[in-house]
Amino acid sequence: MSTNLSQKLKAETQVFLTEVEAFLATSEMSESYFGKVASGNSELVKRVREGKRIWPETIDKVRAFMRNSGK
Repeated sequence: MSTNLSQKLKAETQVFLTEVEAFLATSEMSESYFGKVASGNSELVKRVREGKRIWPETIDKVRAFMRNSGK
């Protein structure tokens, strides 16, 4: 993977993580429950914080969950 693409993906993941953390701050959900209901992966938030790869489709799915959630 090229350095520019890698940097872009890291930046996009950081923006996504910021969105997730803001959602969790205003929600009564735990990280693991959020990951499970939003993506089917209870380890989602932990893995993103560790800098692990997240697929664009998963980001879209989680953002849709946050957008449509009644919290």
